[in-house]
Amino acid sequence: MVIAIIGVLIALLLPAVQAAREAARRSQCTNNMKQYLIGVHNYHDTNTSLPASRCQTPLNNHYDCSINFVLFPFVEQQAAYETTIHGFSTFTPTPSITNSPAMNDVSFKAFGCPSDPYFGICWPISGGNPISRSNIVYSAADTIMRNNYYASGTSKPGNADYDAASNRAPFSPFMWKELGAVNDGTSNTIAISETATPKETSDNTIRGGIATNCGSGIHTNPKTNCLDKRDPANPNYFKSAVTPYSLRGVRIDRGKLVFNGFSTILPPNSPSCAVNSGDTQNDGYGLMSSSSYHSGGVNAGFLDGSVHFVQDGINCGNLSTAPLRTGTSPFGVWGAAGSINGGESTSLNQ
Repeated sequence: MVIAIIGVLIALLLPAVQAAREAARRSQCTNNMKQYLIGVHNYHDTNTSLPASRCQTPLNNHYDCSINFVLFPFVEQQAAYETTIHGFSTFTPTPSITNSPAMNDVSFKAFGCPSDPYFGICWPISGGNPISRSNIVYSAADTIMRNNYYASGTSKPGNADYDAASNRAPFSPFMWKELGAVNDGTSNTIAISETATPKETSDNTIRGGIATNCGSGIHTNPKTNCLDKRDPANPNYFKSAVTPYSLRGVRIDRGKLVFNGFSTILPPNSPSCAVNSGDTQNDGYGLMSSSSYHSGGVNAGFLDGSVHFVQDGINCGNLSTAPLRTGTSPFGVWGAAGSINGGESTSLNQ
């Protein structure tokens, strides 16, 4: 009888213990994001601009350096930054940020969230050394078309879709913006959020995976061509017809959207979708969603330095339409919070 009572008590207490542990993990995620945002502001104070989402590293021609990396000196990772910059030409098997000894087999806790069971497990690189993951991703705002594009280093393709993607987001490839460009206000504009990282590239989960071969329709109709890739019978997974190839958050060094960015279009913990099949990092654009292992939503950090929890059910407006190049976002409160100059009166608290 006593054993039975103890068993009942354990069964009653276990959910409470698990909930308390997750609350502590989520709190750590929030604190890490606040420190990241302080790093963004310190970068701005030093360089009079926000960092670009993709950039060229100093002293070499590595053209896919991430926000994460350029923020190293501002988030207490100066030694890793200096080791990587000044030893670049000596790294093997090839000179790259990835092969810096400061980047391999290291868990940069300030960029992580302990709710993610895979954070701290370095990602294997074919022909190179394993590299640390990141759970913090930058905002590409309410954009899809050309939100990952660049051509031959710092040159731009010079088309309206690229310009729209660049002008609406706080962080864009090879563009350094002042906070003064955030016309909608820093307290109304999302800078960063979370991504759950995958177990492997073939991860079929909505949180960590990416659906491939979705075509250009993800731009014209995000609902039909991306959101509906979710299996309605098993909403944590893609439909069986989807071929996933995920790189979400698996490389702290890379600036490409597929690794370290997201769009404020589909609600948190929605599918992420790539245009073509195969290796998703080389698409010129994509629809990447924020995600986490928290229950019911994600943390989102704003340009004023605050962090808020955004629920999966946030208003996302009309998901069957294409993003606009200028003006009010069609994607509701979530889209409005992403754009820096949409002129929306809505805020996350409405």
